[in-house]
Amino acid sequence: MVQLYCTTPSQPVYSCDGKVIGQIDGPVFKKNIKGSKHLLRKPRAIAIDAFAYDEEIATICERIEVKDQETDTTYVSTIKNFNRYRIKLDRRHGQQYALPLGYWDYDGKQDCGQPAKPKPKVSPQLSFDWEVIGVEN
Repeated sequence: MVQLYCTTPSQPVYSCDGKVIGQIDGPVFKKNIKGSKHLLRKPRAIAIDAFAYDEEIATICERIEVKDQETDTTYVSTIKNFNRYRIKLDRRHGQQYALPLGYWDYDGKQDCGQPAKPKPKVSPQLSFDWEVIGVEN
């Protein structure tokens, strides 16, 4: 059997100001939050310290898991999905990357990489009857 990842204990991840923001466990960055305090309201999103993300998380991990301890909901995103749809912000906690909730997979409600967007309305196709008019030389 081939082992893909090291079995060392998870390693803590620190924000730019030295606070532990989560841990890396194999290919997964894991973070616990209290949704009432840590979920962004506008836009509805989950944010991660940009320094920690750029220096450690994005270089080591394949996936992000954020568990809301109040609702027992686990939000999951691939690094590729996070990189594609994240927004950059700074709201007095240093630079952060935020991923809107519609881009997370949680409780089977979304699929990473498939943003929660309304389906476009399909308009009936117009059909045209063309009359060919000859051009004389």
